[in-house]
Amino acid sequence: MKKIGKYITLAILLVMAAVIIINITVIVSSQKYITDVEKLDKDGDYVVVFGCGYLDEETPTKLLRDRIITGMKASKETGIKIMFTGDSEDAEIHDEVKVMKNYAYKIDPSLTIEGDVYGLSTYDSLWRLKNIYGARKVIVVTQKFHLSRAIYIARGLGLEASGIASDNDDYGPSMFWYQIRETVARCKDFFQVIIKPKAQYY
Repeated sequence: MKKIGKYITLAILLVMAAVIIINITVIVSSQKYITDVEKLDKDGDYVVVFGCGYLDEETPTKLLRDRIITGMKASKETGIKIMFTGDSEDAEIHDEVKVMKNYAYKIDPSLTIEGDVYGLSTYDSLWRLKNIYGARKVIVVTQKFHLSRAIYIARGLGLEASGIASDNDDYGPSMFWYQIRETVARCKDFFQVIIKPKAQYY
């Protein structure tokens, strides 16, 4: 029994080490591609804004609101059109892209916006950008905790990607759970980038 316990402990330590190494790899390798709005390259195909939930058809969450606003600033600064990508697979029940567009157009009706309603995950969104929409160069917009993974996936799929953080507010204690979830998601997408499966909708 002691041997079994040692093996279990060793396995747990190895998994923990792998999680730490993968997370460091994703974060560190993406840092040089993170910049400020004023320093963005004005050559590109899309400013990509990822969905992350809403309260009702007119009200995005704080996280999503800040992504939309920052994406709009990036679009204005660069002249590059916006791509709102989110889960609108069953639009009658849940339509992130519609909410994102409604919110943005209320602020600035002159924006050029496209929407991908099958962005069911960060990986799917970026895979579809390259393979369905033919993007080659993108600016990804999201909060800091998510930004490294988004850039890592984009560049791993062959997109020339830079990113800007959209942390414009205090998101409260929920950030702890976002960070935990993100730690796991980085591991998942680290292997997805190696395997490069197709998006669910292709």
